Amino acid sequence: MIYEILKNPCLLTKNTTIKLPHSFCQTPNFFIFSVYLNDWFYRLLYFNYLWYEYFIFPYKNSSELLTEIVKTMKKLISILAFVLTFGCISAQENFEVSTLRIGPFKVFMPKAEAEKIAGTKLLNANGEKKNNIKYNGETIQIDLFDNYINEANPSVPSITYMTTSSKKFKTKSGIGVGSTRDDLINAYRNYANFSVRPDWDSNGKPIKDSGYFNLEDSQAGTLLSFKFVNNIVTEISVYLNEGC
Repeated sequence: MIYEILKNPCLLTKNTTIKLPHSFCQTPNFFIFSVYLNDWFYRLLYFNYLWYEYFIFPYKNSSELLTEIVKTMKKLISILAFVLTFGCISAQENFEVSTLRIGPFKVFMPKAEAEKIAGTKLLNANGEKKNNIKYNGETIQIDLFDNYINEANPSVPSITYMTTSSKKFKTKSGIGVGSTRDDLINAYRNYANFSVRPDWDSNGKPIKDSGYFNLEDSQAGTLLSFKFVNNIVTEISVYLNEGC
């Protein structure tokens, strides 16, 4: 009768009882449907027809069907676990570079907040000890000094300098370690305040094929600096620009 009803739903009465085909009645999943005149029940009826016709009937017995269901569920669980894990990791990772930040760390960020992200204690810079921390497997050097925030917080230890040689950290323009000097010029030729200067050795002499491409953020009072050697960026730094 199921086939006739599917062709002509008008055959349904207020309380029509439908038995499924005999081949399915031999399985442990035999049902008797009481179907009422309602559009949702028509859809349910059609769904069950497709389910039995194309999914259950091809299997010889319930054991074979159960095995296939378990395999399918394992695949679905694995896919779901991968999607959730990837989504969480993507949401937590931050490899952005700007005139204020490297990843999740920002210039002027208080020491306590930086320690929470780093997951370790940080020391104020004293010219010798450096804070080399790991962020998602990548190394960032962070220096902290006591900075004036406001009258209520005249001296607060906070980030004043950061640098990294990791290739993962990049600006919104896609510039990072491994980019060329031409990439820098093409990306920031229209930037309001940029400069290029040579690198100097301990004797005050310029180092051949080494220099810095700097982006100054006059509003924030910070500097984003790209060190390049042989026209390739090898290091990125963000720090408080104290001027001359």
